[in-house]
Amino acid sequence: MNLVTAFATEQGVSHKVSDTPCQDSVIVKQNDGYLFLGLSDGAGSAKHSDIGSKSILQFLSVHM
Repeated sequence: MNLVTAFATEQGVSHKVSDTPCQDSVIVKQNDGYLFLGLSDGAGSAKHSDIGSKSILQFLSVHM
């Protein structure tokens, strides 16, 4: 079955003011009869949490 998916992330108001990137990530992968949907909320107090948020989802989607 093919599914159509859509998602978005948005930089919050306070992050726009402080020029902090959006730290949330979403990933959807469909392959060989399974669907992986991941949502990661970056830790706002951690440096580079935007990178960590994306990296963990990519890792999980490959190793599930």
